Amino acid sequence: MIEKEGVIYTRVSTAKQVTEGSGLESQRAACLSYAKEHEIKVIKTFSDAGFSGATTKRPSLHQLINFLKSREKHTYIIFHDLSRVARDNIDYYALKSIFKSYGGTLLSTKEELDDSAESELIEGIRVSMNTFNRRFFKELSLSNMEQKLHSGYWQWPAPVGLKYLEDSKVLVEEKRNSILIKKIYEDFAAGKYISFKQIKDSYEAKCLTNKKNKPFMLKDGFIKNILSNNLYRGVIHYPKWNVNYIEASHEGFISDDLFEAVQRKLLEKGVKRHVQIPSNHFPLKGNIECGICNKLLVASYSQGRNQKYPYYRCNSNKRDCSNEPKNMPLKRIHEQFLDLLKGARINKSVLKLGDAILEDVFNARDTHLRGIEESNANKLAELKKSYFGCH
Repeated sequence: MIEKEGVIYTRVSTAKQVTEGSGLESQRAACLSYAKEHEIKVIKTFSDAGFSGATTKRPSLHQLINFLKSREKHTYIIFHDLSRVARDNIDYYALKSIFKSYGGTLLSTKEELDDSAESELIEGIRVSMNTFNRRFFKELSLSNMEQKLHSGYWQWPAPVGLKYLEDSKVLVEEKRNSILIKKIYEDFAAGKYISFKQIKDSYEAKCLTNKKNKPFMLKDGFIKNILSNNLYRGVIHYPKWNVNYIEASHEGFISDDLFEAVQRKLLEKGVKRHVQIPSNHFPLKGNIECGICNKLLVASYSQGRNQKYPYYRCNSNKRDCSNEPKNMPLKRIHEQFLDLLKGARINKSVLKLGDAILEDVFNARDTHLRGIEESNANKLAELKKSYFGCH
């Protein structure tokens, strides 16, 4: 008699099921009981903890497929019910086909899966019901979230500087970070910072920490989100669900006046909000003007497909300046500047003549000075002689 071999696959969706231990062990116990009843030797168990059945991007699921690939013997794949494999009918049948191509057969502890017409019908109904339930409860959950959002309760993870009260959806100030964020707001509004890089380099930004008390990865997007987050002033703005500037259930720690001042600064800064460019990258910066409006050209990099390209740019709007194009390549400007210097260059023969003249002038003055020194020395000798002669 050929011994039948199989593996167990279990899955739970939520982190709560993982931490509380509910789901995985009960599924595994049911699968072991099923294997014993059907005389199948269990050789391995695969478990995906905290992964939705709406996706096939599950580490243990891929390990299971690779395991089937490596085997030459037929393998039974035992699971608790159809929803553990997938909660989408397209994904379910795709996985079933993959398992079959590598010598795997699905076995459910709750459903009979064989080649009969009745079994296939029941299987199809169950798979479709799983797909329906997933979509229905997702839509219901989103609807509930939207209603709560309209009521002033934020429905996603708390941003830095705020936290949820334990076991609730009520936001409160998290003072370890909120004090630092308020200082960043005040300094930015006062003009202390002109770029995101300067904020990232600040003491306050570097002291911001996450729940594990570790510093954040300070990127431009992170800083921009901090400077424009309406939750900090106790307001919810979520246009995607048509929730526009409603009063939140929590109290903010940034005043409306300070928040609006920062927003005005963000609009004023434009490209200056980004990293300052070292002056040696653009040596003519601050010294060349637009030929039309006479305003100083600014310097910046433009992102191409594979690299960044340097430009000098006239930032005046089209009403005040008709210069086109606004962006002028650095190389072209520098070449024109060098041509200008070459045109103003003094001829070598003129320089040689100037050197000769300077040398003659120097020699003449040197001879004159030596004559004065000799005359003074003679007068001093005569005075000494006259002085000592009288005494």
